[in-house]
Amino acid sequence: MVLAWCPTYKVMEKSQRLERSVVVLVEWIHGEFDAWARLHGAYSVANGEVMDAGLTAEVSEALKGIVYEGYNGWTKSTDELMTLSFLKDLAAAGAYDRELVLAYARQSKSEHSIERLKKILDRFETSQRSLLTTPDSDFPTSPSW
Repeated sequence: MVLAWCPTYKVMEKSQRLERSVVVLVEWIHGEFDAWARLHGAYSVANGEVMDAGLTAEVSEALKGIVYEGYNGWTKSTDELMTLSFLKDLAAAGAYDRELVLAYARQSKSEHSIERLKKILDRFETSQRSLLTTPDSDFPTSPSW
């Protein structure tokens, strides 16, 4: 049994390899590790339920693609372009969840790489917000046409 008392993500990264151990996670900030717990089917003593990420095959493939594109720590522009494509797929499926993406990537990536992924997610979220606030421009509305 391992007790993770108010762990950092770096500490939890190490606990991923303890497949045969019971990990008791006590959070400092409520909900900070919810996505991690859902991915690992953790039991919540707070509500007595087993947590589940509910990943469909499509969502799993997109998450795997994001991690694959981070093979070099998301350092190249092509890594970012491909990651953005997978993020769009998640959003189109109604399954984009920033914390879930980060938790999934943290299973195999270092926190240094995760910092770069966070910047990509920030840009993605900014672009999604601008799409919601910008009217469709497929048809010109200007009297000049």
